Amino acid sequence: MAPLSPADEERKARIISTVNRDHRRMLSHLLRRHTSLSSSAASPPSACALVDIHLKYGVLIRAPSGKEYQISFDDNDDADDGSDSSTPRGEASWADVEARIIAMGNAARAALGISDVHITRSPTFGLLDWASYAFIFFFVGCVATLPYVRPGSGAWGAIDAVFPGGVGVYRSVVKAVTWPALAIHVAEALAFDRLRMRRHDVPRWSALWWKWEINVFIQGYGAWKKIGAFVDEERKKQSKTK
Repeated sequence: MAPLSPADEERKARIISTVNRDHRRMLSHLLRRHTSLSSSAASPPSACALVDIHLKYGVLIRAPSGKEYQISFDDNDDADDGSDSSTPRGEASWADVEARIIAMGNAARAALGISDVHITRSPTFGLLDWASYAFIFFFVGCVATLPYVRPGSGAWGAIDAVFPGGVGVYRSVVKAVTWPALAIHVAEALAFDRLRMRRHDVPRWSALWWKWEINVFIQGYGAWKKIGAFVDEERKKQSKTK
């Protein structure tokens, strides 16, 4: 193969620099989509790097492990990815190679079921949020201290005096609510991980993931509303830049 012209060498270097500066998450998606790498093996995205570009052989990407993977431009040509029909197909050229790489990244992201909105923000807190946290912690306290609410104890007398129906009803309510409430909160946290955290590419077990999962475990629907508002806000920003 003939050596690249100075202009093409400069263009190649610029593309590699741009991708490594702005699109490392896309490289992680490409590795997950076109190699055997798992999400954890292709993370963190900041440790992925575009090493080389070849018009015939495609892109060479270094994974966080240091191992390099060749991904051909042809891997994207027959994909039913819903990409724009104007996306360059067939033989790549230096005039369209950057668009080809971006199209491959978009197709990989779509195939992985990942949204174009990446959540990087922690959940916010207002007065109602703190009130719901206080209620949950109060109930946890009720559950934790239930074994100590015994006849003759100060807690028994105090609760019997203020709780509707007396201490017997109090104990029955706490026992009846505990396990169903726990099951609902756990199920909601699992659903949130699958339907929101995974979709918006928040790495499982990361600090951000824990913040959101704890928030949805305690608040439930409020966390779904928060992340929905964040996504709407990001989409508005994207529409303004188009």
